[in-house]
Amino acid sequence: MRRLQTMIALLSAMALGLTVALVLLVREPGMETGKPAPAPSSGTVSGSVPKDGEDKTVHTDASTPEQKDPETQSPLQEGLQNSGATGSIERRMPLLVNADNPIPEDFKPDVTEIAGSEYQFDRSAVGKLNQMIAQAYTDGVILYPISAYRSTESQTRNFNRKLEENKAAGYSDEEAYAMTAQYIAVPGTSEHSLGLAVDLNSLEESFEQTAQFKWLIEHCAEYGFILRYPKDKEDITGISYEPWHYRYVGEDHAAKIMEQGLCLEEYVQQAQ
Repeated sequence: MRRLQTMIALLSAMALGLTVALVLLVREPGMETGKPAPAPSSGTVSGSVPKDGEDKTVHTDASTPEQKDPETQSPLQEGLQNSGATGSIERRMPLLVNADNPIPEDFKPDVTEIAGSEYQFDRSAVGKLNQMIAQAYTDGVILYPISAYRSTESQTRNFNRKLEENKAAGYSDEEAYAMTAQYIAVPGTSEHSLGLAVDLNSLEESFEQTAQFKWLIEHCAEYGFILRYPKDKEDITGISYEPWHYRYVGEDHAAKIMEQGLCLEEYVQQAQ
């Protein structure tokens, strides 16, 4: 009798275990293959069962979750996907810096070295500058920076040196200052202090006769750069023609500026 009771108890336990197993198989698909239950579609690991209305798609590889429709992505996600390292610059209107628009007092440039150079450029845009120089080389054109980021202190030294040279040449203080400001931006109003301007190859106007200049005019906008001080815009920019000076503004802005033959002042004015 005791042996019979033991066998009955054993059979009951086995039946209970089978019932529990069947319930687990129904609630957690994938367990029948020995694989863990799939992670939620967000890509995070969780032991919770999806609620009604949530994505219940089973992924055999948690590293490749189902992609959401782009229309359902947040603006932040779209910005990160579409803009790359230069996204923040691409999305905003270029910062206009000139004699009437000095650099904001709270502006703090974040610069790093240009590839193969001792000069520095804005960290978020230096990749585009490096790409432009590399592509020019591939096309048989040699481009190299001869000036890029300059601190306000460095700009002040350059300005004062040129100012003293003009005074020594016999010009009055007022005349010397005006002449200096025509060729060197007054400290605090120089794009070089933004970290977004670069001078390439030569500081001579004859640079416009070179293959390098021709290549830049044809291709600089592809990398987000513009010829900042065109020959026929001197009365607007307040700076003499500089065929060597290029400013990063982002590809979209650069394409419009170069195609329409505008200077940055005109472009910003149109957008207001």
